[in-house]
Amino acid sequence: MTTAQAVSIVKARKRNVHLKTALVTAAVALAKTRGGYLGEKHRRLRPRRGEMRAHVAITHKILVAACHVLTTGAEYVDLGQATSISSITSAPPVT
Repeated sequence: MTTAQAVSIVKARKRNVHLKTALVTAAVALAKTRGGYLGEKHRRLRPRRGEMRAHVAITHKILVAACHVLTTGAEYVDLGQATSISSITSAPPVT
C-alpha cells in the first residue's frame, strides 16, 4: 500500500456509551427525514464517506449544535434544505 492509498483508521474513544448510542440513533433517524439540514448533509456525505461514517459525522454535528445551544442559550434553528441549494445558486460565477 502506497502513501497515496493509505487510509487512517481512527476509532472513537470509549467515553459515555449511552450518550453515543443516543446520538447515533438520532443521526440514523435524521438521515431518513426529508427537508432538514442534517438529513440533506447526510445524503451528501453518504456517497463519499459511506453509511456509517456519514452517521458519525451527523452525530458530531448534533453534538456541536447541542453544545452551542447549551453554552450560549440560543435557540436551535434548522437551516433547512434551501440553505444548501441557495448557497450553490447564489454564489458568484468564477472568472
